[in-house]
Amino acid sequence: MTLKKVNDILFRVTGVIATALLFAIVGITFSQVICRYFLKKSLIWSSELTVYCLVWMVFLACSMGYRKGGIASLTMVTDRMTPKLRSLSKIASAVFMLVFLAVSFYGNIEIINMAKGKVSTILKANMQFIYSAWSVAAVLMAVYAVEKICDAVKEYKNGGDVKEGGI
Repeated sequence: MTLKKVNDILFRVTGVIATALLFAIVGITFSQVICRYFLKKSLIWSSELTVYCLVWMVFLACSMGYRKGGIASLTMVTDRMTPKLRSLSKIASAVFMLVFLAVSFYGNIEIINMAKGKVSTILKANMQFIYSAWSVAAVLMAVYAVEKICDAVKEYKNGGDVKEGGI
């Protein structure tokens, strides 16, 4: 199975999970509003669970945005480059991204280790799981960055890029 096919599967699974988290956030928040205003009882766990769902959803969606080229970027300089130089800049950008992801992954592992044995206040959720959201997103983005590097190398060998999707 090629890297692109694996990434397509990862992307779809990530999208399903992020969508499910969004629906969970909406459902939990709606339930909280109904309980608070109509039943005069507050769901004490709802805000904590909503925040944890939001954290995971944002980081997963961030990895999806990176793969699709949906992350904001300035192309004033790269638009003026030759196609081959543009392909080289895509490679460099993805390599720098890999370095950033590796450093931040390592830093987050330390945070996860410090959370060992700690649980959240209300839900008693394992904080290591909550803090691992960035590490999961970093791994996904690293796999996507490798795909971007492979694509940019192919573009370079073919004389330059097609100027779509960008990095």
